[in-house]
Amino acid sequence: MTEQSTSNMAPKVDEDGMPSFSSLQSAESLHNLRDLVKQASKELRRLKNENAALAARIQELEDGPKVDSDAAMLVFDEEPEQLRTSVKGFIQAIDSYLAEDEE
Repeated sequence: MTEQSTSNMAPKVDEDGMPSFSSLQSAESLHNLRDLVKQASKELRRLKNENAALAARIQELEDGPKVDSDAAMLVFDEEPEQLRTSVKGFIQAIDSYLAEDEE
């Protein structure tokens, strides 16, 4: 380092040899900046962890069963005609309960 650059690094002092107000402000600013960098670093670490967790969840969902968006996702054990008969029976039972309530 040159003599001039090292003198720029030394804190400024007033006529009594005490650090000047501007150099105290600079030290406080550096301290505040260091704190902000530390907070930003913590937030970046948190976001990286969250990003990794979300990426893993996305991969899990992509690796799951493929379903056509137009297809029904319900699966019944009964044959379609048996299911239709059961549903019609439920509808008739509901209609009869509603008819009793109207009387």
